[in-house]
Amino acid sequence: MSTRPLTLEQQNWLRVNAYLPVMMILMLIGVLGGIFLCLFINFAESTFVRIFAGLAGLIVVLVLIATGIHSYNNFMDMRDGVTQVRVGRLIGKCETGRAPKTFYAEFENAGSIIIMGDVYEKLERGQTYKVTFSPRTRRGWDVEPQS
Repeated sequence: MSTRPLTLEQQNWLRVNAYLPVMMILMLIGVLGGIFLCLFINFAESTFVRIFAGLAGLIVVLVLIATGIHSYNNFMDMRDGVTQVRVGRLIGKCETGRAPKTFYAEFENAGSIIIMGDVYEKLERGQTYKVTFSPRTRRGWDVEPQS
């Protein structure tokens, strides 16, 4: 196992994925907070509004937790400033059925890595590859065949 410094493009990708979701969630909470404040002012005695607000609050908390984990992993990979490089045999590959599709490749010494679709199509099970990836986000930056 070795490491390589992040390229500027990789740093920018990680930076956007660390900060943009947080900014979007904060804006969404502001808008939803304003809506719920109006509902509470006008319909404070309504049981339905209280139940609805409670369920919406629970969903917001769950989304905050998921977004926090996502942003933290991207931030930590960015802060480390390096990618990991490992050589391993391709064990398998799969894609999600929902849009947008996410492509995964399972390597012997690197585990499951998220890769781009054009890379996914070229991979052959059993072949050996040099994989460059970020350890926390599991984002594959480069997959090169080895002879």
